[in-house]
Amino acid sequence: MVFRWREGFPNRGVLAAVVGKEIERILMGVPDERVKPDMLVEAARNSRSPLHPMFDWDDNVAAEKWRKEQAGELLRAVVVIQEIDGVKTAVRRFAYIPSEENRGYTTMAFAMKDPESADLIVAESLRYLEGWQRRFGIYSQLREEAAAVASLIERHKKKAKGACLVGCKN
Repeated sequence: MVFRWREGFPNRGVLAAVVGKEIERILMGVPDERVKPDMLVEAARNSRSPLHPMFDWDDNVAAEKWRKEQAGELLRAVVVIQEIDGVKTAVRRFAYIPSEENRGYTTMAFAMKDPESADLIVAESLRYLEGWQRRFGIYSQLREEAAAVASLIERHKKKAKGACLVGCKN
């Protein structure tokens, strides 16, 4: 089996094969064959563990990163109720704009009115769908759905061909 890091993952100079094998080693010692995050943290506490460099052990640094995670969670959790096609629907109030120059959150209303922001959100949505397809399309129970998602992505990309999807300048 070949282990690799997901694109963009900050691997801290540790090989994916080393981490993958260590996680599998931990998994073998678990009766229900389910590794939980706290098990990895516990195993990584030992400074000789191959997992150790993957964690922030400076509590001040770790606490600040965690607070930023919580802030992002807050931004993603706030919804407003809107009527869409006659159905009251909870919609995120704040949208993440994955811009190269200025990443951050803005109101969904602004994001949808601003063509560049809307294009960035659509492109990000397509990446999520592609990720879902890669992650779950391997299961026979979801093959039909994965094919439908692939078709949807392809149709949208053809429709958008020539249109700006990310970081366009006029």
